[in-house]
Amino acid sequence: MVEIGSLVSSLPNRPLPVPAVEELEEHDAIVVSEVLLTEETSTGPVTVQFALVTGTVGIIMEYVPGDGWTVIERASSDEHSPKELLLTLSIESIKAGIEDDDTAARNNQNDGI
Repeated sequence: MVEIGSLVSSLPNRPLPVPAVEELEEHDAIVVSEVLLTEETSTGPVTVQFALVTGTVGIIMEYVPGDGWTVIERASSDEHSPKELLLTLSIESIKAGIEDDDTAARNNQNDGI
């Protein structure tokens, strides 16, 4: 079983090359490793957000400059398949992004008063 905390602490303090994220699936306990967001660099695309699913736990990791890799979404279930966990994570991440955008828009409106 993959310990999420040890996984997070083992990641380098930088965005990961896309193939490095894809290779995480080679680990026996990792069922799905999906690149969600990349940035283009002079050496090629790097991953700044990815989803990782074990048998019963799924997380979305995001690279934050200065803070390193951070778990931004987490879901667990013994009742759902890994792909269903990935879908749940994706939906929750989208909802959080919409809420953040709404909060920022309200703050901008209040600044103009």
